[in-house]
Amino acid sequence: MSRQPKLMSLTRMRDILEEHSALLCEQIYIEDQLAIIHGAAEVFQLVIKQDPPFSINDRRLGIIVRGEIDANINLVERHIAAGSIVYIGPGSIVSPVKLSPDLEIYGFGVSTDFPLPFAPNQMPQAFNGQVRDFQIKVSQSDLDTAAQILDTLWHLVRQKGYNRQTAASLIAAQMHHYDGINMPTANLTRATANRLSSTASSIWSTSMHRCNTTSNSTPTRCVSQNDTSEPLFGRQAEPRPKNGSTAPSPPESKWNCATATRPSHGLQRK
Repeated sequence: MSRQPKLMSLTRMRDILEEHSALLCEQIYIEDQLAIIHGAAEVFQLVIKQDPPFSINDRRLGIIVRGEIDANINLVERHIAAGSIVYIGPGSIVSPVKLSPDLEIYGFGVSTDFPLPFAPNQMPQAFNGQVRDFQIKVSQSDLDTAAQILDTLWHLVRQKGYNRQTAASLIAAQMHHYDGINMPTANLTRATANRLSSTASSIWSTSMHRCNTTSNSTPTRCVSQNDTSEPLFGRQAEPRPKNGSTAPSPPESKWNCATATRPSHGLQRK
């Protein structure tokens, strides 16, 4: 992926697919702020011919009902199999590599300025900008729920003068559904990070303790030279004066020896 990514916006996709509209009109719907793919793997075959990688400036949510995809998403090689949900967010870099001949995928792309029924700063966690993408193998019931929302949205937008608020509510429902699926995975990732942090802290504490142990009755000193700040674990005991003389005080130093190691899908193609 050394080439400069090209923007693959919804309007750019519409331009690419326009000459194939007669063939794909029963499987795609594209406007400036919303695009829906209803089982049309041909869309991806056409897009992949546009010389990837592509940059994405909108939110794309989909499900793979049949087949599989190999792709590089945000510099990570992904193999996405049937029974998976997929999210690709704004700012992502995508390079499709291989699509299976039997690929069947449903989903939508929605621009970031599409009006959604979320209060300010109340976007579902998976879509608040902290997550760039995710691909998760899900249960059949979760896949069916996502499929039913998509199918309802598909039938809605094909009505003349469709109710945009209803479409927004369906899009929001799918986002909440995906967020609920992704949350346990995200929490597991955070828990793993916390365990690694705890392990590093334990190694740090052990190293600090070893610096304060004695070997052959001689203190092991772990001090930095020319550091006159107060020791982390307190001042060193001053040696007793010999023959009435006053022994010099040890330097006030910080310890400095820490070591860190750190399917049944419910969709009907019309």
